[in-house]
Amino acid sequence: QITGIPGLACDLAQLRAPYSDHVLELIAFHKPPAESVNTIRAPIYPGLAHIAFLVDDLNLAMKKVESLGARRLGTVTHFSEGDSVYYREPAGSFIEIEQLHLGS
Repeated sequence: QITGIPGLACDLAQLRAPYSDHVLELIAFHKPPAESVNTIRAPIYPGLAHIAFLVDDLNLAMKKVESLGARRLGTVTHFSEGDSVYYREPAGSFIEIEQLHLGS
C-alpha cells in the first residue's frame, strides 16, 4: 500500500543499536515492475533509498509536504508501531513520514 504499486511484496529487517534511537530499515522488494530510470514510481529498486521522518501529527505533516510540491505515492499505511506514508519530493528524492502510536 505504501508504494502505490498493487501486489508488491517485500522482506523487511529493522536494525537498532542499543546506544541510538535511529533505525536502519533494510527492504528487499519481490519482483518489482520493470520501469525505466525516468519513470521510477517508488524507492523499490536496488540502489534507491528513502529517508524517514517521525512526526507528531501525520495529517499536518502531509499537508505541509504536499503544499511544498511533494507527491504522495500510495496510501497511508498502518503498521503495528504507527501510520506511515511515502512521498516523492519535487527534486525526485523519496521520503517517508511516520507518526508512532502512543506508547510505541
